[in-house]
Amino acid sequence: DRPSLWGQIELVRRKLEDIGMPVAKTNRFGRVDDFGAVETTAIGSFDSRCAAILRRKAGFSRPILDVVRLAHEHGVRVIFVEMPMPSRHREAFYSLPVWPRMREHLQALAAAAGVSYIDASGWVPDDRKFEDAMHLNAAGAITFSARLAQSIGGTQP
Repeated sequence: DRPSLWGQIELVRRKLEDIGMPVAKTNRFGRVDDFGAVETTAIGSFDSRCAAILRRKAGFSRPILDVVRLAHEHGVRVIFVEMPMPSRHREAFYSLPVWPRMREHLQALAAAAGVSYIDASGWVPDDRKFEDAMHLNAAGAITFSARLAQSIGGTQP
C-alpha cells in the first residue's frame, strides 16, 4: 500500500505545482512529457548499466527470485515479457551493441530459473498505438494482448 500512498501524494504535489501553469498533456500514467524526458536522458545510463550487469554476470534481484520461487511453489507458470516499445525507443536503446548481449543474458537467467522469456518489444510497430513514449493505448493493448495470447498458447515453461 505504501507505493499507492506515495503515488497519491505525487499526484497532489503535481496538481499544486501546476497551478497557474499552462495545461500539460496527461494520460492515465501521468504527464506524457515525463516519459519522453526520462527516455531521452537515459541512453548513456542504459548502456553503462547494461554493460555493468554483463561484466558482473549479475542475476535477477531478490524480489524477482522470490516471485519466481513462490510461483513455482504454487505450480504457477512464470513468463517474463519484454514489452512492446515505440520505434523511437527501439532505435535509441535496442540498437545499442550492448542490448542483444543483455537480452541473451536475461533469457539465460530466465531459463535457469525455469521461466519463459518472450521478446514482444517489436510486436506493436505502429507508433500511433502508444499513449506516450512507453505505454500502449487501447488499440495497442488489443494488438499486444491478442499476440501474447497466441504466443503463450504455444510456450512451454
